[in-house]
Amino acid sequence: MASAQPREVAPRTRASGRALTGRSVEARYRIGRALGRGAWGVVYAARSLAPAYRNHGKRNVAMKVLADAHVGDPDAIARFTHEAFLASRFAHPNLVRVLDFGWVEPGRPYFVMERATGTTLDRVLAERGPLPPSLALDVISGAASGLKALHENGVVHRDVKPSNLFFAIRAGRRPRIRLIDLGVAGVFDASRARKLGTVNDIAQGSYGTPAYIAPEQAIGRRVDARADVYALACVAYRALTGIDPFRGSTVTKTVHAQLFRDAPPASSVNPALPAAVDAVLARGLEKNPSDRTACPLRFAAELAIALRA
Repeated sequence: MASAQPREVAPRTRASGRALTGRSVEARYRIGRALGRGAWGVVYAARSLAPAYRNHGKRNVAMKVLADAHVGDPDAIARFTHEAFLASRFAHPNLVRVLDFGWVEPGRPYFVMERATGTTLDRVLAERGPLPPSLALDVISGAASGLKALHENGVVHRDVKPSNLFFAIRAGRRPRIRLIDLGVAGVFDASRARKLGTVNDIAQGSYGTPAYIAPEQAIGRRVDARADVYALACVAYRALTGIDPFRGSTVTKTVHAQLFRDAPPASSVNPALPAAVDAVLARGLEKNPSDRTACPLRFAAELAIALRA
């Protein structure tokens, strides 16, 4: 991963438009079918060829490639390589680790991750609605553990949401929750982040997803770990009730609700929930960060106690 440095930019080029499936990349990987697409990148199944396999020992991997629309864009490349660099610095069971980095072609970077079988929380919720409390708690506890690892190193995720929580299927065991996509992650504590080899991208700006964005993040203020706790509380609310705590018919109305409205008590949406859950969620959803639960693990622990009430 020595080549993956923040703000590295390759020469600008036009998008090739060629299909990537079946291509060999740098004689290190053969790209397979597309697994998923986002605004910034496409994730493919891939197979490691001999040089890469000797390096990291993983035959079947996932490869994220910068999307066609952003090929050659210096800002997009900087964000993409920053994500790759950060993710390569963590070896944690609830985070996806980046194993390798390179260039499909000039202006089009890729990075390689561990590949797991599973699906994302948003798909699970779309199929089955609210989760049983024990499974919802698994999700929140796993996400909280991954977030704590980021926060201890001065990094805030800034886009915690159901589509960024992956259920990694394990034979004979409960799924492992992995927090994915550090594309908008930022540094809130430079002294801690220096241990990772970066102090870039101070955590300021309104990055994020309206239904899960903390109020201070929505208005572009500098954020810290408490912004992720807020988003995690939004995820917990949806996992337990089947709906988002703040909804609007437009992005503007959704953000307005985040800033100025209180969420309905979760037990009023799902009467099967203990009333104690309402207080835990309310502390996680405090508008003022100073009044909010500060630690994701504490939020998960309080939620576990409340669900047993």
